[in-house]
Amino acid sequence: GPRSRCTADGAAIRMDYAAALASAQLYATDVLQPVLLLGRWGLADSQDLSGIRSWATQQGAIVVIVERLTFQDDVIQWHNNDTGVGPDYLMGPYLRLDIPSIIDKHKLFDLPGICSRHVLYTDADTLFVSPITDQDMDELISVMGRRGYPRTSPLSVVWWERLFQWLSSVERPFVMYGREKLLNTKKPKNTGVMLIDVPRFRQELPAILRFRN
Repeated sequence: GPRSRCTADGAAIRMDYAAALASAQLYATDVLQPVLLLGRWGLADSQDLSGIRSWATQQGAIVVIVERLTFQDDVIQWHNNDTGVGPDYLMGPYLRLDIPSIIDKHKLFDLPGICSRHVLYTDADTLFVSPITDQDMDELISVMGRRGYPRTSPLSVVWWERLFQWLSSVERPFVMYGREKLLNTKKPKNTGVMLIDVPRFRQELPAILRFRN
């Protein structure tokens, strides 16, 4: 059935939403359920989002208003000494990290026909330029499931200890990144397109936040 796709707004404008949603409707209408995340952190109380919410809903998207991240205080602390960082930056780039809690809070995985484990996250300025099928999504999920990566080990560990640790701690990844323009590179380049194993991502998020702190 259809799978959930989440898009975060950040500093994107409505034209980005319109183009991204139109491309999804054209190429993935029977495969992906668009979900638009609208962050309100730092917005004036008088700034009304009902217009864009109504418009996106009419276009078939599920619109979720996010007042505050579950780790909002951490984000504020991270950028406490950063000059020139506006309120939009204190939420927009981090919305994708809060996808597991957003899904739980709004019961998005309980919707009929929705995949109950994986999300294809795309930034609001990401366009779909060719058809996406259920088989395409199944293949991506399969590729992610077949790969194993070791946890990072301290640089002080000698090579044979590191090898032993690698052999004993290989785990299935919980996220795959887009390649952007560099299609043949082996390193992830684009966090604006991510396939997320939501239960695994939820499990690893505390460690991600501890690493950032």
